[in-house]
Amino acid sequence: MLRAARFEAKLGFAIDPATAEPIEHLRDLLGGVPPARLFDETLKLFLTGHGARSFEVLRRRGLLAALLPSVDEYFCDHPGSLVEKLLVRGLENTDSRVLADKPVTPTFLFALLLYGPIAAIIESTPTERWHELSTILDACDQAAREVQSHISLPKRFSLGMREMFALQPRLEHPRGRRALRVIEHPRFRAAYDLLLLRAEFGMASQEMADWWTRLQEVSVEERGRMADSLTGQAQRMDGPPRRGGRRRRRRRGPSSPA
Repeated sequence: MLRAARFEAKLGFAIDPATAEPIEHLRDLLGGVPPARLFDETLKLFLTGHGARSFEVLRRRGLLAALLPSVDEYFCDHPGSLVEKLLVRGLENTDSRVLADKPVTPTFLFALLLYGPIAAIIESTPTERWHELSTILDACDQAAREVQSHISLPKRFSLGMREMFALQPRLEHPRGRRALRVIEHPRFRAAYDLLLLRAEFGMASQEMADWWTRLQEVSVEERGRMADSLTGQAQRMDGPPRRGGRRRRRRRGPSSPA
């Protein structure tokens, strides 16, 4: 069934109705396929140049519910959402990289696929906890466990995805020279690409996305000046010292992402 969907997406043909009709009734048989095999099939569907089309075919054939039920459930609950648009654009970008013979990674793929379920888990917590690092990491871990019950997601990819999401608050709220350490992080590039997608659909600041783009283009000296300007902006936002004494230093909780 997955192979039929993959060829339909790759070659652009339509499955004969008599052949397609049993899929709806037989799709649950995928639960008996070894999880490692389903992981391989997932990569063939999404990382071989026709991922966006594969997503459309899997949903239309009802196969996404059998392969990645938490992902399918999110999109059924949120039809036409910004998250769906983000996923499709991310898959289109991945397809373009494959066709240009550029490297792609399952880490970024699963960050795209699980963006909705992760967001739903985060939003089920109190609003004041949404941007806490512990909340973000717990949501990533829970979403990965749900996937593991159906397909085998190697730890190196689930941990990479976790790091990508953990970097989002630091990318959205860089602080002075510490921003220069973020750019050296092994997952920076993947996290930055995710930030660009989020900014494209108004889910993150376009101004900050542009700032990180420029930071990668300038000299080391200019990077330092850009980081120092962030420090100056933060000090201006804090305002002048309190009357009658020094300005009280704001306390920041240990789990704060920024």
